[in-house]
Amino acid sequence: MSDVKWTDVGALIIAVAVPVVLHLAANSLVTQQINADEKALKQAKQVQIQNRTLDRLYKINLEITNAVAHKSIIDRENNKKNSAKFKYKYINSNLYILPDVLLVLNLYEEVCHGIQLGLFDAEIVEDLRGDALKATFKDYNSFIVKWRNGPEQSKNAWQHCTEYLNKDDEQNLFE
Repeated sequence: MSDVKWTDVGALIIAVAVPVVLHLAANSLVTQQINADEKALKQAKQVQIQNRTLDRLYKINLEITNAVAHKSIIDRENNKKNSAKFKYKYINSNLYILPDVLLVLNLYEEVCHGIQLGLFDAEIVEDLRGDALKATFKDYNSFIVKWRNGPEQSKNAWQHCTEYLNKDDEQNLFE
């Protein structure tokens, strides 16, 4: 053992340690890159959802605006004001406004369902259409309840919006 030089031992340790240190450093860099890539992918997906939401809300806004404007004209012609213009009997018996009401409720249902599926950004919807969505379903509450109880209508009509609107409330709006 006396023939071994400490410089040889040191060189051997360095020869073994350097690849180990380089391997650990490389693994750390790879992990950091994977984490950065995952974060970038998540951000890109979120931007895609936000863009989809903005695009669809723009189109929905135009359709809702037209339907509400048309219904408002018919309501004025029929001298319907305040809560009378939201009554089931009035809407269901008027073939000129029933399609407008159903269109608006169905468009909002698309939005609510899209939020639940993760296709739309809930924060953007809340910021841009939240108040209108809530007001619409509050105004048409009695219509919705009667529609669901009608003989031919779906018991689950606009259910996604009901769930969305009641998600934070203990009281169900549509009982």
